[in-house]
Amino acid sequence: MQKIGSSGQQNATRCGLWWVEMLKARHQYKDAATVYFRICGEEPLHSAVMLEQASYCYLLSKPPMLHKYGFHLVLSGDRYKKCDQINHAIRTYRSAVSVYKGSTWSHIKDHVHFHIGQWYAVLGMHDIAVAHMLE
Repeated sequence: MQKIGSSGQQNATRCGLWWVEMLKARHQYKDAATVYFRICGEEPLHSAVMLEQASYCYLLSKPPMLHKYGFHLVLSGDRYKKCDQINHAIRTYRSAVSVYKGSTWSHIKDHVHFHIGQWYAVLGMHDIAVAHMLE
């Protein structure tokens, strides 16, 4: 695929956001999530926001697509962490915890709790960090 210039990328993003709003107005949230995923670029902060918005669309789908919601929140949190936006990374990961709470998916639960604990430790909130590490 050819690289397009920054103005071309901006126009593609604007067009994608307009398309997303049209789909959301029609309650086509699953399709809107797909568009958010397609317009998330290589820049980590932009990508984090688009992936987080895609996750909310999966949550609003009928029926709600909870696993995709949680998975896209985790992807978003990873991108936020790359940008040193630790509070946003924690927020998205904490939202994903509710999805995996009762599931048998031990690896993803371990991943989520470990990283939340690690990030709280970086922020100096050691009690909360230990609580998540123990989960």
